[in-house]
Amino acid sequence: MENTDSSVLNVSKFLVRIDPCTVSLVLTHTITDTVKFEVSTNIQAQNILSPSAKVTYDAQNYVLLNPGFKADQGSSFAAYVDGCGNK
Repeated sequence: MENTDSSVLNVSKFLVRIDPCTVSLVLTHTITDTVKFEVSTNIQAQNILSPSAKVTYDAQNYVLLNPGFKADQGSSFAAYVDGCGNK
């Protein structure tokens, strides 16, 4: 994936980090697996985490859970505000 100011990402498998660290992400897809997203500014999420999902969002400035974001029962979700390479 090309590193741009803003990226829309469609994945359902493992992702540790986009290198170099992307600037921001808008997530709108259902996640079913173990995934960690790290960005240098912000993450905006309006997606669904299935019961099998183990998801981490890590952004330097903020993580915004918009209407439409849902972590189904059984999923694991964590959000951090510290950015690329810190956790």
